[in-house]
Amino acid sequence: MDRIRRARAHDHSDERPGPGRPRRCRTGGPGGTIALDGSVKQYLPALAAKHPDVANVTIDQLLRMQSGIPDSANVPVTGTPIEQLITDRVVTPLGLSKTVLPAPESTAAPQPQSRGYVTDAQEIEAFGGVVPLGTDVTDWNSWGQAGGGMWSTLQELGTFAASDAGNTLLPKKLAANRLKTKDIGDHTRYGQGIIRFGPWVGHEGEALGYETWALHNTKTGVVYVASANACCGTQALAALAPLIALYPKDGKYFL
Repeated sequence: MDRIRRARAHDHSDERPGPGRPRRCRTGGPGGTIALDGSVKQYLPALAAKHPDVANVTIDQLLRMQSGIPDSANVPVTGTPIEQLITDRVVTPLGLSKTVLPAPESTAAPQPQSRGYVTDAQEIEAFGGVVPLGTDVTDWNSWGQAGGGMWSTLQELGTFAASDAGNTLLPKKLAANRLKTKDIGDHTRYGQGIIRFGPWVGHEGEALGYETWALHNTKTGVVYVASANACCGTQALAALAPLIALYPKDGKYFL
């Protein structure tokens, strides 16, 4: 099966979470845990000094898309490379043999692979970029690394979706806290790195040339995975069209 690219997430809100939510989560760093109510200043003092406007943003706010930071960035926290953490904590426990986040210096794509194209340039143009429609952007595969450089197959994305986006790998209290969602607009209820649409939970993935959804219906057990080798803008809804056609009563959660 052709490999497809997992996606990137964007912060959509500057709202702050209410009290009582933070927990601690395990990391690869000294001490083994970080506090979800800990701040950027606490864990990344050099970054906070360079960008004081994010100094008091908490880990919980980052995970919930409520930090006010308009985009994603990769910064070291644990001292362990992010690709190793993902392999050790997610890929290996779920038995995903064809899913990988390459090292930052790697630009080679696994084969076979689906090719990606730009069919809607509105998001690119919003940032001042110019990419002709129809441009093959397959080789732009190192974009964002953890934010957009991960590869997988539809089958293994289904396995990931069935785990509630990795929730089954977490302690019960942390998993439950992760599913406490808040409306951040555009029919989107966001938890800690997870989206809820009624009974469906999971996440969207978007990178140049690719649009992916991996969702799990927590009531029925149904898993929905779709990937379009095109982006951006309207492709997100287009990739959900088959799900809405199959389950029209759930359309209200997406539209």
